[in-house]
Amino acid sequence: MQILSGLAALLATAGLASAETDMPAVHQPVAGPALQPFSASYKVLRGKKRVGVSRVELIADADGLFVYRTRVKPRGLARLFVHRDVKAESRFILQNGLPFPQSYTSSGAKKNDTQRILFAPLNNEISSRYKGVEKTLPWSPGVLDLLSMEIAMKLQFSRGEIPTVYTVAEKNSIREYHLEIEGTESIQTPFGEYAAVRIRRQKTGSDNHAIIWLAPELDCLMLRFDKYKRGKIDFSIRLSAYNPAPAN
Repeated sequence: MQILSGLAALLATAGLASAETDMPAVHQPVAGPALQPFSASYKVLRGKKRVGVSRVELIADADGLFVYRTRVKPRGLARLFVHRDVKAESRFILQNGLPFPQSYTSSGAKKNDTQRILFAPLNNEISSRYKGVEKTLPWSPGVLDLLSMEIAMKLQFSRGEIPTVYTVAEKNSIREYHLEIEGTESIQTPFGEYAAVRIRRQKTGSDNHAIIWLAPELDCLMLRFDKYKRGKIDFSIRLSAYNPAPAN
């Protein structure tokens, strides 16, 4: 893991603020509470058409267990092809300032497109079930699931740390996701304009990639996510609402 002390300078010199906006000044990431509950909503676009809405929610209990949930509901013509919500949930604790996952479950658009992952570090193994097929994977320190990887990014970038690779249990295999900072951009949201770090994320062995924008001023909340397939944007997710504490 690389620590980049120049992250604040990168943001501050990006020239993103202007006198014509009310965008707050960019400040150097500072150490705050380890992880705070929040909820956010996003619109899902394919081209210029809205095809769904997405909601994410992070909650915590008194024993230090965090639950991070996502849910995508199809909208408009997408409902003709996708007949159910796409859901995922990760349960984890924090260890050494990073997520330490316990379980991950997801259900896709198709009936058999399901995942269940159970992390068993004491046995040095991960029990994985994908589309009805079960497999035992090797556990190693730092291995994450897809959602706890998002939380790890949020935590590390908020501390000024620049991760370059994550190891992830996904679809009955262990995969690596590589991260690269491409710069900073000004991203417009329904409640203002924010300086965002633009990050390229690509899985080993895949020609496809994603571009993610994180806002340091909002605890490195994701403002936008563009998924590329065959060199073109397949779909885009853009922030529409944010609540520092999840709604009941």
